[in-house]
Parts: sequence; C-alpha cells; structure tokens
Amino acid sequence: MDKLKCQLEAAVARELSAAGTVTAYREPLLGYAQASDPRMLELKKVVSPDHLLPEEVLAGARTVVAVFLPFAPALVRENVGPGEVAKSWLWAYVETNHLLQCVALAMTRVLEENGYRAFARLPTDDFDRERLVSRWSHRHLAIMAGLGQLGRNRMLITPAGSAGRLTTLVTCARLEPTAPPAGSFCSRCGECVRSCPVGALGESGEFDRRRCYAHLLAVSASNRDMGKAEACGKCVTGPCSVL
Repeated sequence: MDKLKCQLEAAVARELSAAGTVTAYREPLLGYAQASDPRMLELKKVVSPDHLLPEEVLAGARTVVAVFLPFAPALVRENVGPGEVAKSWLWAYVETNHLLQCVALAMTRVLEENGYRAFARLPTDDFDRERLVSRWSHRHLAIMAGLGQLGRNRMLITPAGSAGRLTTLVTCARLEPTAPPAGSFCSRCGECVRSCPVGALGESGEFDRRRCYAHLLAVSASNRDMGKAEACGKCVTGPCSVL
C-alpha cells in the first residue's frame, strides 16, 4: 500500500504542476485515517449530531484521505493587518477550492484504477448555512489523519502552518494511518484573537460562528465579481500561518 500512497501523492503533485494558478503553494501534505477510528463517533458530539461517518459516505469505507495545500508566505503577508481582505487572498480561496476538486478527482481515479472505490468530499460540501455547522468536517478529519491540530483560531494548524485549504475523500482501500505530529503548533499567542476584524474569537477560547459567517457573507457580497469568495483569513496571518 506504500506504492498506492506514492501514486496518490504523485497525482496531487501533477495537479498542482498543471493547474496554472495565480495562487502559489508550498509542498502539499497528505494524511490517512482509519474509517473505523473510534474518534469518528466523537464527531457527532464535537461537531454535529448528524455528522456523517465514513461508511455513511461510502459503503465498505476503510480509509479517509486528507490533503492540505499550504499557501506561499507572500500571499499571507498580503493579507496581514487591519482593513479589507486582500484581493489575492479572496482569489486564492476561490481558485484553491476549484483546484482541490481537481486534486480529489485525480486521487479518486488513481484509487479506482487500482480496484478501490472512492468518493470525494469537496471543500464546501455539507455545510448547513442555518446552523453553521458541517456534516463532514474536513478540519476534524484531517486532525485524525495526522495532519495537525486545531488551533486557537479554530483552524487546522499543520507542520506547514495554518494558511491553506484542505479537502478529504473516503476510499475502500486500506492505507496505513498517519501518526499525529509531535509537539504543539499553537503557541496560544492570541494573535488570531487580535486579528479578527469582527471579534468572533474570544480571549477565553470562545468562537462566535454567526458573527464570523456574517462577515464572510459581507466580504463575498462586496466582491461578487470574484465568485463565491466567502473568505477572510485574518486569523491565519499570525505566527502559526507559515511554519
């Protein structure tokens, strides 16, 4: 199965190389979690009671694959500081969502060519816009797949940092799970709290998701020409943004 992992990593690399995006990325990260991991059931408590389990997404599921595309440092620097969200950051959000669809489909093809069924969960799938919770949390699944930890900014912080986008897919292939990274990537410095333009992150760790989402909708409405750009990213421009 190490050979299959190499094929998946090569498929991701090919998609990035051929994408021709304006957005620049660093080396992608891939992680693997067992579909039978007992922590999967905890997602129904931690995220949402109706959070899907891997086998509810794909019968016979054995592995969840997570992919994180870290942004280049220059993009992060362009979005640092108060004021409007950088146009480059908004474009990166839109562009990377599309790229991640291509990446997930490329990996699905590799798995199917090797005789394994797979189903891709796209970056913005299963988000309930009324309750503002996800029925398939890419972030929490990426943590189980050994890609990092949940930071004070409520974002995934990987060994490459928190500035980037991710997606996941489910497959019937049995792939060795990725061990979690050692140490902590969140220093609890509070920079994300201070950087949030609408005060959605509290000093004691609370998160006002409705205030955050209202801001994202306002940003998107002000940038309709860019497509569905519900993004801000100010909370991932601190010390943990690029590691």
